Amino acid sequence: MNDPALGYLLLGLGLVLILVLVFAVTSGATRTQMARPRPPSGVHLPSPSLLPVLFSVGAALIGAGLAFGSDEAPVNWWLLVPGLLLLVLSAVAWVRAAGREWRETEHGAVHGPDAGHGSDAGHGTVTSGGRRLTVRPRGSRGDAHGH
Repeated sequence: MNDPALGYLLLGLGLVLILVLVFAVTSGATRTQMARPRPPSGVHLPSPSLLPVLFSVGAALIGAGLAFGSDEAPVNWWLLVPGLLLLVLSAVAWVRAAGREWRETEHGAVHGPDAGHGSDAGHGTVTSGGRRLTVRPRGSRGDAHGH
């Protein structure tokens, strides 16, 4: 590996380290005592994920591998192959995570004790496995009835 490629590899690894540290600090690892805000009723927000960042780093490594070839080889295999592996693995993991979140949402997961899916003051109807369930806030008469 030539000197510029090694420098760019070290620069890329440093950027990845910085991104991981920023993600760890902002993802709630240090905010265990603070209450996490809830989305409004009927809104589904995906959980924080490092997968889009890993996907982007893989794409950047592929671009760097294609751009920083040498006279002997048109591409830099030391950047291209890890970038391709990272891109494919993070894409597969990202699609699986999105599918898992979609299935959880489709099966009537609610985001809090009073997060109904309707306009009748916290009450709502959720379809789960072909059954209609009425979701009511805690403390009201009958927490969930099948219809």
